[in-house]
Amino acid sequence: FSYAKVWSKRLRFSPQKVGGTFALEDGDTVEIHMK
Repeated sequence: FSYAKVWSKRLRFSPQKVGGTFALEDGDTVEIHMK
């Protein structure tokens, strides 16, 4: 995938654009964007 957007209470800014190495936690919401 190209990138993902993550919504989480632990992030300072939500949603946040992240890459493939970002570690998800329970309760995170993910939106994946394909190339």
